[in-house]
Amino acid sequence: IHGSWRWVHERPDRGSLWFGRVSFTHDGNQSLYNLPFRDANGNIKYPREGIGVYWSTELEAGERTGTSFDFREGFVYESHCECRWFDFVEPYYQKRLALGKSARGYVLKLAGNSIYGKLAQSIGYAPYANPVWAGIITAGCRAMLIDAYAQDKSGTWMLATDGIFCSKRLALPISKQLGEWE
Repeated sequence: IHGSWRWVHERPDRGSLWFGRVSFTHDGNQSLYNLPFRDANGNIKYPREGIGVYWSTELEAGERTGTSFDFREGFVYESHCECRWFDFVEPYYQKRLALGKSARGYVLKLAGNSIYGKLAQSIGYAPYANPVWAGIITAGCRAMLIDAYAQDKSGTWMLATDGIFCSKRLALPISKQLGEWE
């Protein structure tokens, strides 16, 4: 009721929310590549080039680091309202901050952290599973990592799920605000 997905064969406008099948090539001067691929054995690899399905947020971040891609087909999201997804999370998080990470705040921390897990759940009874929302969250985290990596390509040693290991301090928004680096 709040939006719809439209099948497209041409790349949607920059800044819109979409996902699609693309062929990609990373800049050969990069020491790390930023678009993952899961092989038949379930292993995650980061090849220099390939074909896969990715979200617009991570592809556009990849472009900022020199990754090029050719859009083949996909879906673009068209909103039918002004609703803000998960608008309950920010006040919930502020309450958790006020209570702290231990004692009473710890319960809120665990419950807040479980939101993504329930969205991404694919085993067992999963009434809240939503691969679209889980994918958008994962792609947003990867986009933040890619943008951080772009600041020091030669001095970055590793990208983790939600962290970066590099040789120098990067210019990142560090605070306790939701969505910023810690």
